[in-house]
Amino acid sequence: MDLSKLALIQQNTSSRLSVPFDHVGQIPLTSDSHTAQVAVANIQQQLTTAQNNWLQQIGKKMPVVLLYDDISVIPENLPKHFLIAPRSNSVQLQSVLFDAYMIVVRTYFQSRITLSIQNKLDPYTWKLSKMWRTTKADELAVAYKQQFLRQELPTIFHNVAEKLLLPLSPQIAFYALEQRVHHSSEDRLIQKQLKKVSIPNKLQKKLHKSTIQIAETFEKDVLTTFQQNQEIQQLIDAYMAPVKMALQPPNKTHYLNVALIGQTGVGKSSLINYLFDSPKRATGAGKPVTEQGFFKENLLLNNVPVSLIDSWGIEQGKAEIWQRQFEQFLKQHNYETDVADWVHIAVYCISAATSRIQDFDLSIIKMLQRQKINVMVALTKTSLVPTETIQALQQTLQLEFGKNVPIIPVNSVSQTLLSGEKIEQIGKEALIHEMQLNYLTMLENRLPERIQFVLQQHIQTVDRRAISECSSASEATKLSKQKGKQFFEDVIPSTIEKEVSLAMNAYDQALQLSNKRRSKQTIRPIKVSTFEEWVSSVEQFIKTTFLKQTPLDIGATYDKKMSNQLKQLESTIQAATIQRIQQLSKETHYE
Repeated sequence: MDLSKLALIQQNTSSRLSVPFDHVGQIPLTSDSHTAQVAVANIQQQLTTAQNNWLQQIGKKMPVVLLYDDISVIPENLPKHFLIAPRSNSVQLQSVLFDAYMIVVRTYFQSRITLSIQNKLDPYTWKLSKMWRTTKADELAVAYKQQFLRQELPTIFHNVAEKLLLPLSPQIAFYALEQRVHHSSEDRLIQKQLKKVSIPNKLQKKLHKSTIQIAETFEKDVLTTFQQNQEIQQLIDAYMAPVKMALQPPNKTHYLNVALIGQTGVGKSSLINYLFDSPKRATGAGKPVTEQGFFKENLLLNNVPVSLIDSWGIEQGKAEIWQRQFEQFLKQHNYETDVADWVHIAVYCISAATSRIQDFDLSIIKMLQRQKINVMVALTKTSLVPTETIQALQQTLQLEFGKNVPIIPVNSVSQTLLSGEKIEQIGKEALIHEMQLNYLTMLENRLPERIQFVLQQHIQTVDRRAISECSSASEATKLSKQKGKQFFEDVIPSTIEKEVSLAMNAYDQALQLSNKRRSKQTIRPIKVSTFEEWVSSVEQFIKTTFLKQTPLDIGATYDKKMSNQLKQLESTIQAATIQRIQQLSKETHYE
């Protein structure tokens, strides 16, 4: 598969697909149906039988993008690899097509690794199948699995990434992830990640009739671990992150990403119907009405584009499973991704009708705060309890969290009582207002961490790659000095300015704020008193080593020493980032 371009196919292959751009990010578009990677369908009315059949068949092979003029014609409960975009919004269409492209890249990357694993397993399975005693073969299979996952798999990851992903852009590099023979003593991220992989003794629990069966079970077990283990899936995501950063469109639609969380029966579905003026959600008692999992849905909240992250309700006896799955979801949307992909706000729903705050509710809110996600509490079903109960619940939460967690009383359903009294819906405007305020606080809390990550990536990709590709050690040493000085004087200030500007532009777009022109400011260079000491240490490294050094070695030393310097500057970068956010926020007002 050629990942250097994005080939689209549409249902009516006789007509040319018309889009107002020829690239999706850095990837050129083609309409070669023979090499199609993403399917596109124009949905102008309710799906016909022919359309539905085509989508079902093509959806088994590739991601599908559904284009619409009227969102009401889009079916509900679409598969995860079915994406939607308005036909008239070219920015959003390009963004969605890029998301589909990244699904293709990730899937192909994982399939190539799977193929390499199967090839590398052959010597192991051959040895197991040739053993005489099944008990010894069982024991050896467990040892082989551990050896394979922790020794063979890092090399497979790096080799596949180098051949498949590196050619896509010169801005892509995986120095922080790879395991190189020259630096096997270094504590690489991939080694740390794979140390977390559990190695269960499932193989020993089975009685095998032959060593051939043991070999077959061993191979199947290794492949299952690769496909299902969460740590390994996170590692695949880590390889995808620099690819996405290098190739993504410069302009894309920004949403306010809101996670709606709460136990089963607290009224989440009713709140969604109230907030978005769209009674699409089933509501009721008894069986939980939200399917298990975490789902994104793009909606409008008072003309503000919101990506609603709806979780399955937390049911009795499944709290630990829910929390584990949600923490995993948050890891996939942390500071390593763009601000636009983060969970910006979490709305935690607590039913006022229960008249109490449970310890589990408090633990989830604290978990979100540890992840630096701003939380607000929606006290639902307030029409069912007296004012005194609402005030008591608010007081309990305020004693626990102070003013850090806004508490909004909400009544999602209007109704008329038998007495004739009418109960109105309340809470919508207050929730929207708090979302606007909390977005800026979220940026101040989380953006410095994002900037640290981007700077670290610059050291490990742009600088280290340039140094490592020098033709001689002397050239590499000279370049490392230049890159180091440039990093502190230019790269750090410009990265802060760029990331803050991107985040504030996303803030403006997501909350539909005025497009008042923002000022540009040159952030002062970061002063590092130990820079000369760092240069001297590089020179000393070259002079004192017994072996002839290569540019690769010098690049690795640059990486290590600059990363240490960057860590020491964490508080300085944080202060500069917050100051710039506050400056730009004063130039914005609500429409």
